[in-house]
Amino acid sequence: MSFLGVAACRGAAAVPATSPPPQPAPQDASCGALDCHLLDAPESALKEILDRRPLVIGVGEGHAQKGTEKIASVTKRFTESFLPLLEGRASDLVVELWMPDPKCAEKVETVREQQKPVTEEQAKTNKSEFEILAEKARAHGIVPWPRRPTCDEYAVISRTTGDDAIAKMLELTATMAARTVERCLERNAKRGVEKIVVAYGGAMHNDVVPQPGREAWTFGPKMVALTGGRYAELDLFVPESIRDTESWRLLPWHAHFERASPHPKATCYRPDSRSWALVFPTSGP
Repeated sequence: MSFLGVAACRGAAAVPATSPPPQPAPQDASCGALDCHLLDAPESALKEILDRRPLVIGVGEGHAQKGTEKIASVTKRFTESFLPLLEGRASDLVVELWMPDPKCAEKVETVREQQKPVTEEQAKTNKSEFEILAEKARAHGIVPWPRRPTCDEYAVISRTTGDDAIAKMLELTATMAARTVERCLERNAKRGVEKIVVAYGGAMHNDVVPQPGREAWTFGPKMVALTGGRYAELDLFVPESIRDTESWRLLPWHAHFERASPHPKATCYRPDSRSWALVFPTSGP
């Protein structure tokens, strides 16, 4: 699937007024002091967000990892169950699918090698599933946008090494998402259209409250300011992909999630008034 020739963000009628938000489900005692509840239908988390009439939704996923290819990924679940809910409400989908300028092929290859410590642990199907997500978005009347780094931006990363190169790439990922979302919002505003712009990519880049030291990797605070508070963070995770590592333990809900136990229902955590973290039910036997 090619993004080439994508038209400018489409205009459409303003989002109609919605009914009052439903009463929250009872809190699960296993969550301790953290706000959370169980959901029979995982996509109910997105419905909760839509009832708040956001202008931007930052969707972050736990990328599928090697060894979990037989389990439906977050991307697949979002494409099939969440994306249809955005039809008529969202104008654009900014996808973490990189489309660099062909003129900087040498620098692109250098950067690709630098990022292997991160990407080599991910399932090889991730890119193709992002492409399917973009294609399905079109079918729902939502314009997909890739990340288009310039040759100069790639050059900055290619001149660094090791962890510095990975940090620069994470920063660029957030920067590109923010500038694309901003352009879409500007077009919608000029046309008098109030529709949602969705940014879809890895969890962390969409954080409302960045982890200390990771502020440059996150576009959430900028979106909160840009939209006058009409921003929502939705993180999605498949339970089988959750690990007990330092990075995972930084997530505020991780200590409350029993990885060893089966979860017949989705668990929705609320780390912040603008944040939702959804763990899908455990897959069948």
